Amino acid sequence: MTGNQRARKTYEDVIFPLLKVAVARINRNVSFDGYAFEVSHHVRRQVLKVNTEGPENVMIMFPRAVAERLVRAADVESRQAAVLESEVYLNGEPLSLWLTGDDAPADIKDHYLARHDHGANTKKTLNEEPAEPGTLVSSSLVPESTLLNQIRDRQNTVREISPAELAKLQTTYEPTLQRLTTDLKQEGHFVDYAPPAFIAFHNGAYLQLNISTELESPASSQYSVAALAFDTHISHMLRAVSKYFHDNPRFEGIDFSTTVRQSGRASSQSVEFVVPFSALLCYEKYDCTGQEVINRSIVLINGERAALDLQRAEAEYQAH
Repeated sequence: MTGNQRARKTYEDVIFPLLKVAVARINRNVSFDGYAFEVSHHVRRQVLKVNTEGPENVMIMFPRAVAERLVRAADVESRQAAVLESEVYLNGEPLSLWLTGDDAPADIKDHYLARHDHGANTKKTLNEEPAEPGTLVSSSLVPESTLLNQIRDRQNTVREISPAELAKLQTTYEPTLQRLTTDLKQEGHFVDYAPPAFIAFHNGAYLQLNISTELESPASSQYSVAALAFDTHISHMLRAVSKYFHDNPRFEGIDFSTTVRQSGRASSQSVEFVVPFSALLCYEKYDCTGQEVINRSIVLINGERAALDLQRAEAEYQAH
């Protein structure tokens, strides 16, 4: 694991859960500036082919208003922005903690370190006017919208995915894919003639899982069919599948591509739920509903993109 990976693991398993408890239980009338955590964990390394073990310290200081925004954030992009507005140190050195990959992209890291250097050279006065809850603690911090725009702009950057890159991903993840299809065979209903494969889609690489969904009761519209497929089948696979890719996946997400068959009808319907890892992680941690996952994903019905409202589709189905 890299330093960023270890710091992120400590943040996810220890610091963030404690921060949520602290923010929930401390009265707003109590005056203080922020929450600081310092955690020491032990790291095993090889030095000259000799195994050694030593301490490593992770320190994070969350300004109070940023901490409150962080625990309320509904998506990983907002959490990432809040973390970048905090101060993170690994063994005393500033770290731009990145929540979804090996390390922060160079442009984000440069922005973070430049802000950190500016803050270190600017002496804060005790008379500085405190921020209201839900606002930035100091005007010297980078506004959340700027950070979010940087993160989202990077995600929306057009990049070509070559066949060679897809083939490399297939080779790298083949053992994981074999284990996944074996472990989840019963609930997944994988299609034998179309094994999991990486595809280029929407400026990124996605793992396409080809599956089959059987609906006992026929639905009146294609939207009801898609909603029932998600509720009865796909939603139960989200957490199960995401657990196989916790180790910083090198692709953008999962394409759950299902052929939906309805009892008593000869025709079938093709539905794809292309889910980015940020949405999968949010759902896995029970921070997102199924509808929020769909809102952050791309839904294709018979090859055409569609907006899917689960409650409305269910109401239409029940009315039918």
